[in-house]
Amino acid sequence: MPKRKPCRGEPCSACWASCWLPLNAWVNGPNPGQFYAPGWFVYLAFISLPVAAGVIAGAPVARTLRSGGSLFAHPLNLIIVGFLLFTFAAGWSSLVIDQWPCFIGFPVCD
Repeated sequence: MPKRKPCRGEPCSACWASCWLPLNAWVNGPNPGQFYAPGWFVYLAFISLPVAAGVIAGAPVARTLRSGGSLFAHPLNLIIVGFLLFTFAAGWSSLVIDQWPCFIGFPVCD
């Protein structure tokens, strides 16, 4: 029977936990049960980052298309925009699928 190693936490998970706990307190405020206005601005900033990245990455593609160039003139930008669009579409569709029983009127839904 092989010897078992002692159970130790992964360094990566410890790093994530040490980063998440102060961020969580910063976003939710001192009392998470009460409204904390600065936390809403932090959430808004985090949510708008992918949108801003899509606009910035899509600008050269749109500029090239307007001037009569090829769609594939900026392949990296096109990949970034495609990935962001796919991610938003997958998130939106999973939200609709998850909440569909509520939309059609089931009495007990989450």
